[in-house]
Amino acid sequence: MEEGPGTSGSGSRVPTVVQAAACLLALAASAAALFLPTVVQETVSGSPGAEPERSIETLTLLQASPGTILIPLAVPPLLTLLPLLVPRRAAWLAGIICCALLFGFIALATATVGWFYLPALAAAVVAVFLRNAARAARNPKAG
Repeated sequence: MEEGPGTSGSGSRVPTVVQAAACLLALAASAAALFLPTVVQETVSGSPGAEPERSIETLTLLQASPGTILIPLAVPPLLTLLPLLVPRRAAWLAGIICCALLFGFIALATATVGWFYLPALAAAVVAVFLRNAARAARNPKAG
């Protein structure tokens, strides 16, 4: 019996490659959030009776926040990495759960850096759909 496309070989690797791309996109988004100037800080100083002096400075998130900011920024890369670490049989379900959690993270962080992770979410969703198609090709229903 011949194997169809997507059942073995390079065709079954496509979801893994797309999931790896999602992980790289999430890492790039976290790096951009940390190192691009995204915080504007205004300082007002002066003495009584004098005109106040204002200075505006743009800071990176890493400069403006304590080191604990690394913890929430590690969540999206970990969520996109998890489907790559579980066994292939569980990768589809893990992908769905991680996409839902990543969507929730983006929704909660929309006011700050959530938008940075939309490309990673899109790639992760594509990987889930490709895994579903590969599963359907491997396990055709007997009719």
